[in-house]
Amino acid sequence: MDKQANRLGGAICAGMLFICAGAAAAQTQPPPAQPAPRPRPPACVDDPRYAMQDFTVGHWDVMSGQRKVAEVKMEKVLNGCSILETWMTAQGVPTANGYFNYNRDHDHWQYFWTAGDGDTTYFKGGLVEPGNMRFITTYPRPQGERLEHWSLIAKPDGTVQELSRTTDDGGKTWRTGYDLTWRKKN
Repeated sequence: MDKQANRLGGAICAGMLFICAGAAAAQTQPPPAQPAPRPRPPACVDDPRYAMQDFTVGHWDVMSGQRKVAEVKMEKVLNGCSILETWMTAQGVPTANGYFNYNRDHDHWQYFWTAGDGDTTYFKGGLVEPGNMRFITTYPRPQGERLEHWSLIAKPDGTVQELSRTTDDGGKTWRTGYDLTWRKKN
């Protein structure tokens, strides 16, 4: 029995030495190579795609013909990465907010609107030409889907046209939902 215990003890010692030697060798090996860090995209203020809609930045009276129907304040926020829209009554009481931003992963602009009554809308879009942003969304209807093209268009006189056009027949016929003019407040 003593010989067996000696052999067993020797095997345990030999195994422990192997484990200890392996651990010591592992400690002297260099750590595995880390992947190269992903290059940071340019800051929003340095990327001209984030400035495509800057023509809307400011505080505006919203007109339907000659009648003031609302106010809108558009301000660059989050280090120039978004435009925050605050929609107000004609008397200046806030009723809704929207966020416009360029999505570099999908290479398009997007807009999310939410109102104080819970109404929400999401649009995708982009620059049609300098000073003309078009956003698109769809609305489910019992009789079929409604498509809306919603545009913000810089005009030569410094105003902005806000135009909504909708179709219920896949684009065969279009009707104007609204056509508003934004005038800069003094």
